[in-house]
Amino acid sequence: MALGLALGAGLCAPLLGAEVTGFVKREIWYHPGTGEPNANPATFANTNYPNNPDAITFLTSFAAPQTANPNVEDYLSKLSGFIHPAADGDYVFYFSSDDHGALYLSTDDSPANLKLIAQEGNWSNPLQWTTSGGGSSVADKRSDQFAGTTWPSGAKVHLLKSKKYYAVAFDKEGGGGDNTSVTMLPVGTEPTDADPSTLTGALISTEGPTALTVLQQPVGQTAFVGRPVVFSVSVEPVPGNPVQDETQVVPAFTYQWSKDGVALPFVDANSDGIADDGSNTATLTIDPVVKANAGKYTCKISTADGTSITSAAATLVVNDDTVPPTMTAAAGDGNAANALTKVVVTFNEKMDLSSIGTAGNYKISGGVTVSAVATTSTSAVLTTSKQAEGATLTLTVNDHGNTGSGGP
Repeated sequence: MALGLALGAGLCAPLLGAEVTGFVKREIWYHPGTGEPNANPATFANTNYPNNPDAITFLTSFAAPQTANPNVEDYLSKLSGFIHPAADGDYVFYFSSDDHGALYLSTDDSPANLKLIAQEGNWSNPLQWTTSGGGSSVADKRSDQFAGTTWPSGAKVHLLKSKKYYAVAFDKEGGGGDNTSVTMLPVGTEPTDADPSTLTGALISTEGPTALTVLQQPVGQTAFVGRPVVFSVSVEPVPGNPVQDETQVVPAFTYQWSKDGVALPFVDANSDGIADDGSNTATLTIDPVVKANAGKYTCKISTADGTSITSAAATLVVNDDTVPPTMTAAAGDGNAANALTKVVVTFNEKMDLSSIGTAGNYKISGGVTVSAVATTSTSAVLTTSKQAEGATLTLTVNDHGNTGSGGP
């Protein structure tokens, strides 16, 4: 299935469920694409943003630490929740993230009134409030000095104990370290780097489900024999269940995929604890599909205390593949040294390696011969006699008329 790219809808998102004190919500989108956290409203190329995150967890403070092994790269993190001031007063917000990020605060409890009050221009270490390991502007990281603030009264953030205020912190992680942190202190009080966030306990709350919820259901598919099929689910936990290892972006669920009501067997050829087909993870991969794979697939998701939920059934229909494969490209391998002696042939589906790995199945015009073939499941790298510089050549595969042009 091909996924297109379009701009996301913005900062506003529905707040559903019960309000729970002592937690903020963390949402994750893998591969966010173009878009910047400090655009107001923030937009990202990932079509799942903002309504379909890849993972949701709940944190006990307005701070997400460095992710643990395995580290996660190339994702967008969004922390959100309500802030409940303990007293009326003027406050300074401090923000730290890796990589670049932005902090928004609403003038009330509505996402529609979010205002940009601080940003991270490059990156900082976890809880790095008053300095920056990545050379970000320290002034931009605090609400009272950030020249780009859109808060109605400028640098003065006056909050009332009688109100709650919706807040959102973004972090767009590229590679290496990753973290997102927000703290709030009365004017005249300065934090020290590594101080924990003050926004914890009764000062924060969020909307969360009252029961384990399947966020994205597996989708039924029709596939040809020999093609891959992927089913996936994502789950929103109840805040605090399972107890969150906050260095992980996905909580500790147990997954079990079933076909037609029968659990798929656990096969782990490399002994890494993960089923070869992912049947004990959030993503089940069947590759290649055979006729016997047709049926209804469900996933049971459980927490350590035995709480569980089963996804809706996704039906897989498997048809014979009567459409012959085609070449999608024939070109050089990108190495200038091989410009006249290598051709990379790419196919639109998995191929019989014994067929595409046979040099005699390739014919190139202009008297060029193929002496060797290196293969992957969907491509072949041909070693050829020297091609004429500047020539346009025609490649025929297995004499079936599947041709593509390639040249130096």
